[in-house]
Amino acid sequence: MRMIEFRRAFYFGSLLVLGMSAYSGEPLMGTVRDECPQIPLAPARAASSFVTSDGSVYLAGSFTSINGTNYPGVARLRPDGSLDSSFLVEGVPESTEPILGVIPFGSPFPGPLYVSQQNQLMMSGSFGVIGYAGSGLINSRFDALCLTNPPARSVFEYNGRFYLLASVGERQLSVYDAETFEPIEQTDSSLWPVAARWVVPAQSGKLWVLGFVQSNYFSSTYTLFRIHADGSLDSSFIPREFSGDMWTSYQLSTRELGGFALLKTTMNRYSYGPTMPTYFDRTFELFDAAGNKQWEVGSTTGWTFTACFVEEPSGSVLYDKGSAVVRRLPDGTDDLGFSPLPNGTVNHIFADGRIQHNHIHQYQADGSVHTNWTVPVLSAEPLVSLIGQLKDGRFVVRGSGSAGRPSFYILDQNLEQVQPISFPEEILNSISVIKLTLDREKFWVGISDAYTFDDETQSRLLLMA
Repeated sequence: MRMIEFRRAFYFGSLLVLGMSAYSGEPLMGTVRDECPQIPLAPARAASSFVTSDGSVYLAGSFTSINGTNYPGVARLRPDGSLDSSFLVEGVPESTEPILGVIPFGSPFPGPLYVSQQNQLMMSGSFGVIGYAGSGLINSRFDALCLTNPPARSVFEYNGRFYLLASVGERQLSVYDAETFEPIEQTDSSLWPVAARWVVPAQSGKLWVLGFVQSNYFSSTYTLFRIHADGSLDSSFIPREFSGDMWTSYQLSTRELGGFALLKTTMNRYSYGPTMPTYFDRTFELFDAAGNKQWEVGSTTGWTFTACFVEEPSGSVLYDKGSAVVRRLPDGTDDLGFSPLPNGTVNHIFADGRIQHNHIHQYQADGSVHTNWTVPVLSAEPLVSLIGQLKDGRFVVRGSGSAGRPSFYILDQNLEQVQPISFPEEILNSISVIKLTLDREKFWVGISDAYTFDDETQSRLLLMA
């Protein structure tokens, strides 16, 4: 019996093919081909960011390089947008898109990174929570805080304490001293009206908590209440209830001077089957420290657009209106002097009114481009796999395309030409598997239940020529 050894690798945007050799007693290593075809780089994005007091910006996301310099998914930018090479994280997890939701005091809505007042970067994901020093080395001082916690939904530093809200299980709220990282015992949270889903700072050491109970698949009740620093229920605030269902959800954020804001999101106007909304109705309601509603901003957007509602220090609100982000003034009118921003998230408002947008862009207070900021170029190595070889000798390869969508290529038998495979646009995001037929002349494409066909069926196999 003759054994065949085949080795392959993918490196820096090229399909690196190693030769195939017959086994005859001694292992034979493959020979690297020099004329490897280029496979396009994967789209890269910043999934999260945090702006420090000096204007530096920490980024985390699915990138492997910035401005052509290899960087493993976490980086720091200088106040002008250039890469700060003095910061290089140690021990970066394989998943560079942490799931930590962060609520530093005064921020509009959670994001996945947090930088403490001592310039310590904290990052969390399925790997747990990691603390980094200013140079990027893992800081052992965080071990007591970081290694004993599950992935965190939110982390914030408030009134000399670190608060971590777990993203799994009962979403336990853990509290630590901000200097020593020693745990601070809290009142049993089982005495709360409901388990916490969102926790944000209030005033005088108190915290706002939003949780919900799902009665059944179609009905749920959200409850807002306030707790003291020791975790006990604040009886001076009467809990508020908000009705929800499988289409309606709420998010909680903090406001200056102890108030809070609620973002209500409702999915509706279905036309692509029961699981695919075509529009979102969103309402951003702002409350003062006593829980009195002051005003609200509402919008209706397509389901592909990112929700954006951020209160500025002036009291105005940046919000998504259609396919752009505009400014709503406290008098209820839109600011006609503000240049609309592209749809996306507003991550930070600077003291001078500048806007950090989609993590890597900056704009002036009037919406014009900030000319002293250089937008970093993020890229990532392709996610490539070899599906098989067709009967005529050509190879079918799966890579990554724009907006995280898969892309498919056919390489000729000499590995010199790349021919993209075109699939119908509406099914591209729903391809779960692709396999060659037994005769190796065609291939099967499996469509997941993320796509609903015209006859309202889901999950099927398609035979592609």
